[in-house]
Amino acid sequence: MSVEGILRRKGRKVFTVSQAAPVPDAVDQMKRDKVGALVVSDDGHVIQGIISERDILDALASYGTGLLEMPVRDIMTKRAESCRPEDSLKQIMSVMTQRRFRHMPVADENGLCGMVSIGDVVVQRLEGSELETQVAREALILSRYGIPGPSAGAPATTAGLSVCPAAAGLRRGPRIGFRKNPRFSITGPIFRPLPP
Repeated sequence: MSVEGILRRKGRKVFTVSQAAPVPDAVDQMKRDKVGALVVSDDGHVIQGIISERDILDALASYGTGLLEMPVRDIMTKRAESCRPEDSLKQIMSVMTQRRFRHMPVADENGLCGMVSIGDVVVQRLEGSELETQVAREALILSRYGIPGPSAGAPATTAGLSVCPAAAGLRRGPRIGFRKNPRFSITGPIFRPLPP
């Protein structure tokens, strides 16, 4: 699982703000766009920093109402960590956790191309785990009937009987499709070989 999977799911739209923008403008934009951080970029391609809710709260504690007169460049995090679309979710989750931040810009050879949050990473990893669980469940059910499950290189999906090539010769239990089998703790489709 890579960052590219998140970008395909959520899109590549990135909310940016210029360094010279007043802090209240950045706060208004974050509220309007319902985001917790903005990439600081004057041209929309080069990452010059990031401004997050935490940066604003820290500045408010340090400068009080003087914050309202300050430009974004004075309070932003200047050395924003970024990742690439091909980076693994495990890798960026580790970086975010160790360095205690929640948003990471994504950049490729052309510059800024997305933004991921720790929430995006968690959702993507959970969806991957659910797919793995479903494939394992279907393989277990198939193995009870002596049919091999998906092999290492076989495509695996949770739709219908496309879990493995051997599943093509199966049909689901009664015509309604699902029933409980008391021999298993798993509730789901019961597969039987088609009659000759």
